[in-house]
Amino acid sequence: MTLSLRPAQPGDAPRVTALLAQSYPVLLAPDYAAQTLNAVLPAITRARPSLLAGNTYFLLEEGRALRAAGGWSDTDPWGGACAPETAHIRHVVTAPDHVRRGLGRRLMAGICADARAQGITRFECYSTLTARPFYASCGFDEVAAVVMTLARGVGFPAVHMRRICPPMT
Repeated sequence: MTLSLRPAQPGDAPRVTALLAQSYPVLLAPDYAAQTLNAVLPAITRARPSLLAGNTYFLLEEGRALRAAGGWSDTDPWGGACAPETAHIRHVVTAPDHVRRGLGRRLMAGICADARAQGITRFECYSTLTARPFYASCGFDEVAAVVMTLARGVGFPAVHMRRICPPMT
């Protein structure tokens, strides 16, 4: 079946939430303690309405099946404005039974092409420990190890990563 990439719409929230809830517990388990995951999964497995409404969050579908999702925004994960020409990569996920098939790369190519067409030359992200090799393979460099607070009193180890792209001509 053919894969198609399209911008998400607010009505896609249940499908995106289902994909996040299916993927993150499985894919993150090798790199995070069960106690940490139990605390943060309720926060990270919900689709973000603001992302779905912005035309910068994308769905990679195979027929009607959602295989991957993710996007970019001009705000950081806490709602702060990004620097000029900078975007944050947000809430990227692939179905656990479809990882390592090039879907994440295809999704990231679409995300970055869309952002670059709108003048973005620098991408930031807070990667899970699990996704660090994926982002590195997409041209991101590690900036620093960070500990994010996604649930009260629970630190979530992550990696701040960055990719600089030359301006489009």
